[in-house]
Order: sequence, then C-alpha cells, then structure tokens
Amino acid sequence: MRLYDRLLDVFGILTGVIAAFLAIGITLSIIGRLLGIGDIDWMIEASEYSLFCITFLGAPWALREGVHIRVDIATNLLSERWQRRVEVLSDVFGLVAVGVLLIWGAKVVIASHAAHSMFSKLLIFPEWTLLILIPISAALMVVELCRRLYRAATGHGVKTGKAEVF
Repeated sequence: MRLYDRLLDVFGILTGVIAAFLAIGITLSIIGRLLGIGDIDWMIEASEYSLFCITFLGAPWALREGVHIRVDIATNLLSERWQRRVEVLSDVFGLVAVGVLLIWGAKVVIASHAAHSMFSKLLIFPEWTLLILIPISAALMVVELCRRLYRAATGHGVKTGKAEVF
C-alpha cells in the first residue's frame, strides 16, 4: 500500500504542476497578445488536454485525501452511526460507478489504439496516450474505495462528524 500511496502522491503533485503550467501559460499568452507580440498558439489546445489530465490524475488523490466535493448538509443531521452507514453506501455506489468507468475506459483505449486514432490539431499525438488516464485513474479509485470500505467495516480510520463551514 505504500507504493500505491506514493503513486497517488505523484498524481497529486503532477496535478499541481499542470495547474501551474496552465496558469503561467495562459497568462503569458494573454500578455503576448496584449503587447502585440502574439499569443502562444498551442496554449488553448494544451489547456484542453491539461484540464483532462488534471481531472483524471487528481481524482484518486482527492478521494484519498477527502478533498473531493461533499454535500453533507443532510448527513450532518444524522448520528455518527448513520453517518457511517451513508458513507459506506456512497462508497459502494462510487465503487460501481468507477468500475463502470474502468471497463468503459479500457475499451475506449483499446479501440483507440487498434484504430491508430490521433489527436491532430496543432499538437499531433496518438489519442490512446491521453485516454489511458481514464482506466488508470478509475483503477486507483477502485483501490481507494475498497480501502474506505475496509476501514468502515473494521472501524479503523472512519471519519464522521460535522463538516467545517466557512
């Protein structure tokens, strides 16, 4: 599990690096355009691919860290026992959803590779090299959701209680 956790750490770091690349790249492109130097013509396309990467690299890390979006206004009204039950139920639903995403993503990557599909705008590269993030991310989320269900079943490390409100 340590290797798995280090991999998620790397994914989290990569997500941050890509976000920084986007912020700097888009800013430089806008400044270039405003100064009449010209913009970075491939930056918009790179930002599209970057947002895709941020989503699929960051999701397993966010799930592990518990920093994903939660709407817990109703569950905060429940007892800790019922909060755990709702958490387990949501993890089971999540496991089914990412299981479907894993299978679908794997099929899409295989089909893209077999068809030799390419992204060909300004940047040209094989489609599957980007799409591979879908099943990889889904597989890592399956592992994380199984870990969460194990912790809930054994009572180890289950977080309940009231969320912070800002």
